[in-house]
Amino acid sequence: MHVSEPSTNPLKAMIWKLKTSRKIKHFLWQALSDSMATCSRLADRHCGTDRMCPRCGTEEETINHCLFSCPPAIQTWALSDIRYTIISGILPELLSSREF
Repeated sequence: MHVSEPSTNPLKAMIWKLKTSRKIKHFLWQALSDSMATCSRLADRHCGTDRMCPRCGTEEETINHCLFSCPPAIQTWALSDIRYTIISGILPELLSSREF
């Protein structure tokens, strides 16, 4: 059995050093690695054909859409203590560039 080495990418490597639960670390790593099971990614892998967001139906369901631009995500950020304006400006750019 081959075990992959941890990413040498600085941002991804930083995730594993966070003082938080493994579930949170894994979620963040999946988001930054574009390996979450969004409709868009599933369609790319021939596991479905509908790329549209099942929650709002207005955009393709990507990681950025799920986490930042889908109306339920926007509502969630509005209710959280985390500054949405900062998160929505920085993280989508990181997630879309994949050049961390």
